[in-house]
Amino acid sequence: MQRFNADQNSLSGNNELYRDMIENSRDGICITQDGLFTYVNKSFCHLLGYTSMELTGSLASDLLVDWDKQRMVAQHYQRMSGETLQGIDYTTLRHRDGSLIDIEFTASPIIYEGKTASFLTVRDITERKRMQEKLEQSEQKYRNLVENAHDGIIITQFGKFKFVNNAFCAMIEYSEKELLEGNFLDVVAEEEKERLHEFHRMRMSGNTHQMIYEAKGISKSGRSIDFEINTSYIEYEGNPATFIILRDHTAQKALEETLRTSENKYRKLFEAESDAIFLIDKLTGQILDANPAASRIYGYGHEEFLTLKNVDISAEPEKSKEASDNDAQYIPVRYHKRKDGSAFAVEISAGVTELNNRKVHIITARDITGRIQMQNELAASESKYRTLIEKSLDGIVISQDGKVLMVNKAFADMIGYSVQECIETFGPHSLAPEDKEMVMDIHNRRMKGELNDMRYNASIICKNGEKVTAEFNSTTIEINGKLASLISTRDITSQLKMQYAIEKSERKFRELADLLPQTVYELDPQGNGTYLNKAGQIAMGFVGREIRFHALQGVIPEDRPRMKENMQKTFQEKRLSFYDEYTALRTDGSTFPAIFYSSAMVENGEFMGTRGLIIDISERKAMEESIRKSEEHYRRVIQSLQEGLFVLQEEKFIFVNDSIVNILGYTVEEMTGRHFSTVIPPEHAEEAVQRYMERKSGAYGSWSYESTLLHKDGHTRVPVILSTNLTEFDGSPAIVGTAKDITDRIKAEKEIKTAQKKLEQINLDLEQTIRQRTKELTKANTQLLKLQKENLQSQFDVLKQQVNPHFLFNSLNVLTSLIRLEPELAEKFTEHLAKVYRYVLENKDNELVSLSTEISFLNAYIFLINIRFMDKVLINIRIPEHKMNYRIIPLAMQLLIENAIKHNAMSKKSPLVIDICIDETNHLRVVNNLQEREAHMTSTGVGLKNIQNRYRLLNNSIPVFEKTSTHFIASIPLIGE
Repeated sequence: MQRFNADQNSLSGNNELYRDMIENSRDGICITQDGLFTYVNKSFCHLLGYTSMELTGSLASDLLVDWDKQRMVAQHYQRMSGETLQGIDYTTLRHRDGSLIDIEFTASPIIYEGKTASFLTVRDITERKRMQEKLEQSEQKYRNLVENAHDGIIITQFGKFKFVNNAFCAMIEYSEKELLEGNFLDVVAEEEKERLHEFHRMRMSGNTHQMIYEAKGISKSGRSIDFEINTSYIEYEGNPATFIILRDHTAQKALEETLRTSENKYRKLFEAESDAIFLIDKLTGQILDANPAASRIYGYGHEEFLTLKNVDISAEPEKSKEASDNDAQYIPVRYHKRKDGSAFAVEISAGVTELNNRKVHIITARDITGRIQMQNELAASESKYRTLIEKSLDGIVISQDGKVLMVNKAFADMIGYSVQECIETFGPHSLAPEDKEMVMDIHNRRMKGELNDMRYNASIICKNGEKVTAEFNSTTIEINGKLASLISTRDITSQLKMQYAIEKSERKFRELADLLPQTVYELDPQGNGTYLNKAGQIAMGFVGREIRFHALQGVIPEDRPRMKENMQKTFQEKRLSFYDEYTALRTDGSTFPAIFYSSAMVENGEFMGTRGLIIDISERKAMEESIRKSEEHYRRVIQSLQEGLFVLQEEKFIFVNDSIVNILGYTVEEMTGRHFSTVIPPEHAEEAVQRYMERKSGAYGSWSYESTLLHKDGHTRVPVILSTNLTEFDGSPAIVGTAKDITDRIKAEKEIKTAQKKLEQINLDLEQTIRQRTKELTKANTQLLKLQKENLQSQFDVLKQQVNPHFLFNSLNVLTSLIRLEPELAEKFTEHLAKVYRYVLENKDNELVSLSTEISFLNAYIFLINIRFMDKVLINIRIPEHKMNYRIIPLAMQLLIENAIKHNAMSKKSPLVIDICIDETNHLRVVNNLQEREAHMTSTGVGLKNIQNRYRLLNNSIPVFEKTSTHFIASIPLIGE
């Protein structure tokens, strides 16, 4: 038993160990089962930008790019069926942020929790793949450099020549054929062979030796050659080899004396070099010298450099030390740091030499910050254009020499093939017989340069044998130095069929437009009328007359320049929606105020004219005039107040009446816009700021207190009673206050102080009474203003709800789109729109309607909502049939649904859900989930108050509106038969 327990503990410990190893592996590890992720480790989550919780249980194929999804899914099912797939595979995954990640992976079937599953190990090779492509691109460049170098370049392996460049052949006077596979020591002077052979042995055994040295060679003619040799260890065709650069120093030997005398000149060149150059002790890493460019780039002075080591200027000290120990000659990217600590990228070229009997590294560091930034921008640009092609809705085909090089998914989907099938099989035989000759003639002439870019239509035979008519846009491009054909295609089969349906439905649209109470018109691009419905003929005075008019004739002369400007904007900008107010002019010379709604009619990018509505707003104008007169009335009342009245917003006076400017000696213009501290005496400044901040932080209620204000003369203190209240003004928080000059009262108080205590008490009581009455009067006056404003707003909203032009205009825009795309659905939409407006007109004066009548209207309204918002709004009605005779005020449910849509955000992922039912107390409940959108303007709540007031007038019952943390609930009383 003890041994069994020990085995169990050991097994448990091993399981924990393996789990930790998998969870903390640097490679991404995941397990999929039935196509779903059942386990992901930290590295896999980090690779794709998701959390473990988000990935576990999700569909693994959702992370695959479209072009490789079919192959990867097929491999998964092969593994699940028991088939063994060996080796490393490659694919591309999609990061959470949408970027693409190239990976290599291994996958094997396992038994996980009793079922077959796939165990995958994943490694990000995005950067490696990018570098590989860069290396392949640069291979040819460096091959040219080697072939055309002035220095001899050779590769030896096992003492034999494996590569020689032209410069070396010229130096040694042998041809390439004579040297390859020949013995390297055959061209070395006899006295040098033993030393060079020892260097080669040390290099092959991994020991360090003098990498740059001089030796003598013998040419084919027997001429002695002084070589400077630079050697390094490489692998060549899978075996150790030596890469050697040889420079003919024969002539240089004769010039050594001259070079010594010109050392100072080359020192100046060293100092003038734009790249940073360092001399570094190989053994200690101590910086022995640095040129001025190093000081400029790194920020250190020359003397400061001499106190530093190479690792002190590196942001990657361990890598720098390793490169120094290994005598690395070239490092494409290494991050160094400046004196201020900031890191930057450098490209390092290095060599080893001897100076004063010690080995010294010669380091050239070039700042490549700009180059890396450019590379990153190029990579991002390449990714962007590749994504644009792959995601293009138009089909794209690139072919060369009769072969398809690339197609995107949109083209493959259009003809029913996979991308790979298109590449393998698509060709001239895929064209419809009647179009094949035309298409091939255009292609051949374009490739010969006889034709420019062309657009034409042709039919293609799909995989299922059906034909699709496509619009072709063809051009020529160059790939790998040869001409290729680039064709973008778009399926216009449905478009051609729809064109006939549009023409057929146009007549129905005009018949339906004649049923609308508003004026509907159409104009050609020059502004001439091409259509006017019956309501428009009546409104504009064309009944019984020929309908021939220009748009500018429909407004008074004063408005015509503005209308002409707006028409030009509609034409130039092809606006989908535009409206403005004008004074309309009838044919008999009478006028009326109206809103002209207009929308550009655009087909295939071409402006075809304008379509719009004209709505008579005479009643609204009358209402606005009533509001203006009311506002003028209250303005006169405010200006006639004996007390000073002011409004503060953002610490500045935005309104003052005549009384307060008279108290303080300013004019209205002088005081408006001033900071409130201007009228606060210095001794009361701290107290005033504290009160203001308390108000601004949300302290509501009316405050009244005595204070003093500073006169314009800067000396006189005016004693006042200040009463303030926090409110809203033009949609922003503001402080409204009054200031009553109590100078005379203060004087009276000083006189009263000499009177008897009884009179003082009486005076104090009287003063308290006056202050209270003043406060109550101010409050009552404020409430009166608020009630009157709400009354006017309610009247205006009721009028607006009767016929909402924005709702109608949005509905007509939807209808326009449906007519072109789905004519049958457009007919249904029109029927329901007419039903909605018929109900509004028939029941606007009724106090009550039955639930069955209201729900019949509501179904039509919900149909319009579903077309407009698709799956973003879900409305569920659950009302028993036997309760359909209960009555309700007209449009109550529509107002509550519109209120929910107005105040809540919605999407297909998080729809707005509205439930309508009857509770046990015979109250209609309208409940929606709460997803409040960011408010751009403060809600007045007039619509809900309107419902409450209508019920109160009917039977004194009150609807209840309740807002919880998750729902908004409306409870509406139902009235019996």
